Amino acid sequence: MRRSTVAGLFLLFTAGVLLRLGYCHFTRGLGQPGTEGFREYVVAAQRLLDTGVLSSPLIAQPEAARAPSDLLPPVYVGVVAAAFKLWGVETFAAILALQVLNAAATSLAAVLALLIGRKLAGECAGWIAGLVVLLHPGTIGYTNYIWDTALFTLAATWTVWLSLRLADGPLSGRRCLWFGLALGAVALLNPAWTAAYPLLVLWPLARRGEWSRPKVARAVGLAVVGWALAIAPWTTRNYVQVGEWSYIRGGLGLELWLGACPEVDGVGRVYENRFPSFSDAEQRRITAMGERAYVRECQARAWAAIQADPWRYLRLCAWRAVDFWGGTIFTHTDPGRNRWPQGLVRAGVMAWMAAEVGAIGVLLWIVGGIPRDLRWLLGMVALFSVLYCLTHVELRFRAPVAPLLAVLVACSAVLAQQRRRAVKTSPTTVSAAASRISQPQCMMGRQV
Repeated sequence: MRRSTVAGLFLLFTAGVLLRLGYCHFTRGLGQPGTEGFREYVVAAQRLLDTGVLSSPLIAQPEAARAPSDLLPPVYVGVVAAAFKLWGVETFAAILALQVLNAAATSLAAVLALLIGRKLAGECAGWIAGLVVLLHPGTIGYTNYIWDTALFTLAATWTVWLSLRLADGPLSGRRCLWFGLALGAVALLNPAWTAAYPLLVLWPLARRGEWSRPKVARAVGLAVVGWALAIAPWTTRNYVQVGEWSYIRGGLGLELWLGACPEVDGVGRVYENRFPSFSDAEQRRITAMGERAYVRECQARAWAAIQADPWRYLRLCAWRAVDFWGGTIFTHTDPGRNRWPQGLVRAGVMAWMAAEVGAIGVLLWIVGGIPRDLRWLLGMVALFSVLYCLTHVELRFRAPVAPLLAVLVACSAVLAQQRRRAVKTSPTTVSAAASRISQPQCMMGRQV
């Protein structure tokens, strides 16, 4: 990599960090958290330091919350606990350190988006992708949140970059195993990205054209082994201490109920009425029952509601798909507050998220199809969105795939421009320009 390229990446990263910290300073102030009531990671980290147990963050009474919990993945709880251990629980220094970490994470995601776009469609596409992520409100707006959103954004983008790198060389057993270990480590941060893992593992094989059954079985098998080795300790812990098998976190029943309860139809606010951190009635219920029994009851309620009116649930899932891809313009998580945006900032964020999806569609229509690599990226984002369509959607749930959508916008824009030029010069070159992004040996620009 040339020195000028390294300098450009460093400037992009530095500008991203300063922009995000400036946002924190001019909104709530540096060192001031912005979770607005969502304090699960803060509570879990504090109790981990006090008791040595990752216990339920939803039960308000500390004495009733000493039982081990599998509600939260372990990685970010450990990060927050480490900051509190070093600088004090919820002190200015600890919150500032976590905000700097968030700013660095999404700024690195911008750098990775640049490298991915550059590898797929050349220098111009790379810089468009990097700058879009740099300025994207979904990667800036959660910098002051004590939540895993920023690190998860970086992790999802990193796995795509690793998948591309895996296709650069021979798919040796060691490389496939390490890739699986990386996927397992990301799942320990947030398991939602697991839905995209099949495409991440198969993408290098598609780029190399190695579709023979032995090669596919070997690459997939070793990646699965690495993934299983990474998650095995936490999975064993959940079974031994919590008493149930769960994939990293065991709150799916509660999430499903939040997307199927009566309030989703607009008769009330979901969180205020159904979430233990906000509802006194639900807090009393979870305290009396315990977290695991409470989650099982929520799951039973959800299945009962779905079975009673399956068409209602399908309609809600369809609306949530619109919510996810349109930036939660018609969100059903909290209709009274979110359906009509309050303030220009929120309206601008939602407009940005809707516009980028619209831009991808228009640009690919100009291109005349979806090139192979972009089909894989779209497939990853689409699979990721399914979980939220089945449960519930918020504005922040789409932030982790913002860099991938930026890459799609950038590559589509470059291809659309190539098509326009090709049409003006020679119609026979149109298909050749569009195929460059689908053929590894014909990629635009130098590879990193």
